[in-house]
Amino acid sequence: MNLNSFLFFILFFSYSAFGQNIETTEINILEDFTPKIVDGKKINDRAEYHDSLSSDRLQKYEFFEFTLQSNYKTKLLAPATIKAPLLTKLYSNSICFGFGNYWKTKADIIYNSTRSINKSYGIHFHHYSDKYLPAKNSKNSMNAFYKRIYSSNIYKINLSYNRRTAFYEQNRSSLIKENFRNRFALTKLSLNIYSNKNINNRVNHNTNIFISDFNEFSENHFHASSKIRNLFKNLPITIRTRFDSYLNYNSNSSSFKSSNVNYFDFSPNYALNKYDIDMSLGFNFVFKSLGSNFYLMPNVKFSKELVKDIIIIETGFLQSHIKNSLQRISAINPYIHSYGMNQSIDDADKFNQTLNFTKENKFYFSLRNILSENEILKTSFGYSSIYNFMHFIRFDNPSYSRYVSNYIDLSQYNLDVEYFNKINSLLSLEFTCGIYKWNKEVFNKPSFKCDLQTPIALRKKINIIPSILYYSKKRFVASSINQIATPYVFQIDQEVGPYLYVNLLLEYNYSKYLSAFLNFYNITNNTQDLWLGYDEQGLNILFGIRTSF
Repeated sequence: MNLNSFLFFILFFSYSAFGQNIETTEINILEDFTPKIVDGKKINDRAEYHDSLSSDRLQKYEFFEFTLQSNYKTKLLAPATIKAPLLTKLYSNSICFGFGNYWKTKADIIYNSTRSINKSYGIHFHHYSDKYLPAKNSKNSMNAFYKRIYSSNIYKINLSYNRRTAFYEQNRSSLIKENFRNRFALTKLSLNIYSNKNINNRVNHNTNIFISDFNEFSENHFHASSKIRNLFKNLPITIRTRFDSYLNYNSNSSSFKSSNVNYFDFSPNYALNKYDIDMSLGFNFVFKSLGSNFYLMPNVKFSKELVKDIIIIETGFLQSHIKNSLQRISAINPYIHSYGMNQSIDDADKFNQTLNFTKENKFYFSLRNILSENEILKTSFGYSSIYNFMHFIRFDNPSYSRYVSNYIDLSQYNLDVEYFNKINSLLSLEFTCGIYKWNKEVFNKPSFKCDLQTPIALRKKINIIPSILYYSKKRFVASSINQIATPYVFQIDQEVGPYLYVNLLLEYNYSKYLSAFLNFYNITNNTQDLWLGYDEQGLNILFGIRTSF
């Protein structure tokens, strides 16, 4: 039965199959085939957004008015206000008293106004003296100011009084203080007006006016000067003007004839930038009512920034005129002959000081290098041709051995160096140095001087300032009354110096209100005469207390 079923299945459920005739396919292989890979393209990593909505979109709002019923009541909130941070208290007033050996006394009283947006004022009294004997030396001063700020200009008024006395006689056995002490007093009233804001294409100015009196009409000085910018639109021109008038020996008690000298200076400068060089091109026109009347000299300056905000070089040529007035020479040397200056004297022989203008034509080259954020170096080299270079010669007469101003024409080379480094929060370093070379003999002026200071601050409580001051040797000469006519014949001709002074200043801040100081001057005990014939103090100490409120 099973066999019959199998045969029946084969006969009725089978299909015919025919084999396919497949032809032979020829394959050619290329030996020089070089595969290539297509360069990949960077996939855009910026997502793009396409708004599929219609550009014309419209939103409709409907407003409903209704009242919410609530059992709660809230307080209306006031609008927020922004307050500026509180300023620290200003200790604008202070009093300082000090004393030391050589009967040394010192006092400072300072009063200033409180903070104000548009005005400020203050006054400062200063006193210093030593040797409370007929031979004492003293410096007293008073300075008062008032400042007012307006939208366009700022006004500053200043009134000052300075008085200095200096004992100058070696023979103290027959001392009469009225006759053997120099006294120099200067009263000065000044007004300074300058623009409040420096705006392009707007006139900007800085104007100074003052009048001064030296030793009760021995010398009066009137000064007016101004620096003006943007006077001409779209032209970077700066104009400097200056006028000075010196009146000497106008006191009724003076035995010398009155004199008057006027000085006028006009200096325009044009600023431009070419080849990355900042240039200032101008000239000086000078008129004087004494001696050579007119001067016309170029005044140019070129500066370039070699490394931005780091290295700057500058070179140029300039001319300056300085009046050697009684006030100026007495500030340099307090031991001058003071005939005609309203002082008691002990001699019938009288002569006045020579008061010439010093003119300097100078070529200079300077470099400023910011070595780091807290370190800077400045150097300057110059060559000058100087007419009426002033120095001092001691002129001896039967009563006094004092100095007179003397003038020579010479050439000068000078090198100045300044270095500052804030090493860290505790220690800083400050150094200045000046070197001079002249082609003629110069009296009572050192050719080398330097000053080194290393301030130390300890947590704002203790301040220590050690310093070293050095002057090189200088040539000293002296003549007598028989040689008042030039050329001088010198009875004394010698070198004095060098001078080395070491000072140490200590300050302790107990609080913001109270501090104390202890100063040691001339620790090396150098007693060489700075001006030959006048004793210098050795080691001297000053102790004092300062309070602020």
